[in-house]
Amino acid sequence: MDQGRIRTFVYYEWLLGNDTGTAVANICRACKERTVRRWFNRFESGDTSLEGREHPLKSMDDILHGGSFAEVDEVTTMVHGFFRSKSTKFYRDVIHLVHEKRKKLIENNGNYFV
Repeated sequence: MDQGRIRTFVYYEWLLGNDTGTAVANICRACKERTVRRWFNRFESGDTSLEGREHPLKSMDDILHGGSFAEVDEVTTMVHGFFRSKSTKFYRDVIHLVHEKRKKLIENNGNYFV
């Protein structure tokens, strides 16, 4: 990573008023081993784009994250509403994504992380 990008993270932590120890911990916590492994695999496969891939169910995760539900029915209603609101394109994209992931697993003898 170029120094300019690293400085951006450090500057942001400084703007937050964090001390150096907290800044280091926050920057390290932002990038876990699993994330690094996933990006390395992606780069090694020839995809050097720095753009993140779309996660079709991310918006549902955002809806449910941090939610406080008193009853299971509340969650059920929210999830059903989420899926009812999606277009045909959404379902096509999800099916394509699942198919591609399945193909990759087969090509790698069932190893998710190669």
